[in-house]
Amino acid sequence: MQSRASYDLLRSSDPNQFREISQHEFDKTYNPAARDESGNVPRAKSSSGSYAETRLAELKVQREQYNANDLGFYRGGVPKKGRGALRGASMGRPGEFHQPEAHNFLNFYHPDSKTVTSEDAMKFKAFMLSDKDDFNLSRPSHPIHYDKNMDFMKDRSFWLALICGIFGFMYLKQRYYVE
Repeated sequence: MQSRASYDLLRSSDPNQFREISQHEFDKTYNPAARDESGNVPRAKSSSGSYAETRLAELKVQREQYNANDLGFYRGGVPKKGRGALRGASMGRPGEFHQPEAHNFLNFYHPDSKTVTSEDAMKFKAFMLSDKDDFNLSRPSHPIHYDKNMDFMKDRSFWLALICGIFGFMYLKQRYYVE
């Protein structure tokens, strides 16, 4: 069994080694017997009324709305006055990739806009490692000190009075030489 540190080192050197793949992707890569005459692995259609079918219909409408092709890149089209290189209702130049987060932010808050990216996971991991000592404490790192007699405040008042007295003396000395 591998330790967490060796797993992290192996994953940082080759992230694809531990990548989870779907059955379709596995068959496409490692199972040539599952391929049809065209060399592709047939994919099962989504069932009628399922979330997948509904989401695919939503994505088709969004692609048409933002002038993007099925791969997510902006298509060309007739230029419009005052939009520069942008064509139709696209949010970028033809050939640029359409970032779904942009229109999710602008138009609606879809559950797909809340997906955790690998960058989010790395930031969270760094955050957790930086606070690891705090999470592992079984007791407070600094014992609580109750100042029942207000000794701390008396001590603080003494030093404040001393510092103010020194600055007051320096000010009066300067004023004496000026006068």
